[in-house]
Amino acid sequence: MIINYKYIAIILSIVLLFIHCSREPAEPEIPVSTIIFTPLIIDSPVAKDFLFERPATIQLDSNGKIYVLDFVAQHILKFTPDGDVVQTIGRKGEGPGELKQTIMFTTDHNNNIYTLDMDLRRVSIFNSDGEFQSSFILERGGMTTSIAINSYGEIAMLQPAMDEPLVNIYTTGGEYIRSIGATRPRGTQWDPTPTPMATMNMNQGGILFNSVDDLLVLYTAAADFQIYSAGGNLMAEEKPDGPEIDSLRIQEQNIIERIRRERGLSSQMVIATSFFSGANFVDDERFLVGIRNQRTMYEYSTAGELLRIHKLKPDPESGIEELAIGNFVVTDDGKIFGVDADNLAVMKGRLNVEH
Repeated sequence: MIINYKYIAIILSIVLLFIHCSREPAEPEIPVSTIIFTPLIIDSPVAKDFLFERPATIQLDSNGKIYVLDFVAQHILKFTPDGDVVQTIGRKGEGPGELKQTIMFTTDHNNNIYTLDMDLRRVSIFNSDGEFQSSFILERGGMTTSIAINSYGEIAMLQPAMDEPLVNIYTTGGEYIRSIGATRPRGTQWDPTPTPMATMNMNQGGILFNSVDDLLVLYTAAADFQIYSAGGNLMAEEKPDGPEIDSLRIQEQNIIERIRRERGLSSQMVIATSFFSGANFVDDERFLVGIRNQRTMYEYSTAGELLRIHKLKPDPESGIEELAIGNFVVTDDGKIFGVDADNLAVMKGRLNVEH
């Protein structure tokens, strides 16, 4: 029997070519970059007159001034761009211009300040000089944990409740204008049957507008996000995935298992893990999402495409060993200012990539 190796080689080449062509195309590799953060404002918990007790939320005004909400002290500290204290806005209390359980605030293009008090269900408005102007009570929706201002000066509130709209829009006087989106019915991690409590808690998160009034809704407990157009149409919906998110899911499952062993689980119990530390638009087409306790930010397009993963590291000369960047803002030129509650600091970094 004569073996024709030439024909065997041709057949093998055809088979290998067929196998190669019939494979699924490889997933594109997501670029990874590093953002180095240095402390702009840093405090010491042993100082006599320390600045921060628990810095929670940060905003910038059009002049580059920095505003930081201290959740424990219940006031807002205003700083120069260089980090010098200018003013204290608000104080703890329940009266006009006072804050009881304010967890979030925002600013508009005139540098007015809008605070959201979750316990009082009240929005308070301060002018650019930090002087109290007015307030109104929220009479619609469920638990309210996020506030944002669009380009028309309208106030958006994330107010999920069973069978209710997701986001309600108000005038600065508190008059209801319209709604965006619908609250998604939710059950618990062990009972998918929707309940009012699970629905309200699992739809909590943050909201923010870009300059063309696209609205990002970030669900911190459900670990996903939606983007609505200025007209209220759903543009994108995505559930971020990656080793950082997987790590938090494992932590959540461990908590559930521990509670199951020690106390047992009831159908009314809701365990709402916070997967995200914050988000902010880079420009009208891109935004960053911070992954809680993972020193990582995911960069997405407004179409829901993951563009890049950013690893966060402290400047080696800063003396800070580990970052804990929470809420953050991004400037037009790519600077990032973030609060670090663990280090009692405001940290400053910069995106080092252009698209």
